[in-house]
Amino acid sequence: MLRVTIEVIPFGVESLKRAPRVIEIENDATGSERVGNYNWRSINDSSLYGEVLGFDRRRDHAELVAEVFGQIRDRYILKRLGVEHEPA
Repeated sequence: MLRVTIEVIPFGVESLKRAPRVIEIENDATGSERVGNYNWRSINDSSLYGEVLGFDRRRDHAELVAEVFGQIRDRYILKRLGVEHEPA
């Protein structure tokens, strides 16, 4: 499992930090040696979840995180446009 935590540190003061977004990414064990399938969810927002299917395991973990954040970005764009979207 990967856990990605975004921290906000107001004015650089560590004692004021908070984590408004924590994302967990788990292998769902349905892939193969070559490709993985992953479920992801926000710990802070139960409506924010999805999946990444067919991810080439030779790619870096950071690329998997980028795929997840790309899905999150797309959801926020659709929300701003007033388009309803069911998570993948």
